[in-house]
Amino acid sequence: QWTMAARLFAEGRYTVCKAVCTPLYLDTLTPEHCREELQTERQNGWAFYLHTTKKEADGMVGVCHKTGEISHLFVAELSRGKGIGSKMLDFARKKLAEHAHPTLTVLDTNTRALALYRRMGWRPAGVAAVYDPAADPTAAVYCQEVKLRYEGQ
Repeated sequence: QWTMAARLFAEGRYTVCKAVCTPLYLDTLTPEHCREELQTERQNGWAFYLHTTKKEADGMVGVCHKTGEISHLFVAELSRGKGIGSKMLDFARKKLAEHAHPTLTVLDTNTRALALYRRMGWRPAGVAAVYDPAADPTAAVYCQEVKLRYEGQ
């Protein structure tokens, strides 16, 4: 399971970051590195779930019951447009039933994800991080990681 999750995480992070990050940063997004990151996050209270089709992992999402956060929602490139992302997001939100208003973050450049989240009842709740090439050596272009909060539909 960890191998599938790490592969999907690496693919997803690369896809999201390729337009905004430097090649040097993109080179670090290997399945091995991502596996270590996932395992560290698991030790800090995160749980990760895979969506599979015909025994192939094609979607993943992480939830943290301590904080009410959702993260690492990725759908494999070949599986996009099939509703897996919305299923995974709904699944994750329901896993956090103890949090009336769970949160997640997304790059403001990820317009496809932002549109999905808005349709599903998520609303802006601030800026979690700013990536500015003038101050961040991993940033190729300026962008923001916006925080969204579930407000219901």
